[in-house]
Amino acid sequence: MEFDWMHYELPADIVERNAAQRVATNVAETRDRAGLMRRLGYDRAYAKHRLLGNQLEACELMPGRPALAAKRLRGEVDWAYDR
Repeated sequence: MEFDWMHYELPADIVERNAAQRVATNVAETRDRAGLMRRLGYDRAYAKHRLLGNQLEACELMPGRPALAAKRLRGEVDWAYDR
């Protein structure tokens, strides 16, 4: 049995209006996770691999979630490790 609330889509104007905020949230989340992995002693290459996998899984489970480009994600991990 299908329910309307199970397949809700946001209106296009809301999606466009909040696009920059979603990207900023993804950047902050990536930096936080990379910093945590650095403090736990993981090396930079492993952190990049792990966070790319996490992002792919999140986008698969939530199709509306925008993904950071792999190059940008690696740059954010480098930023966290260089601090």
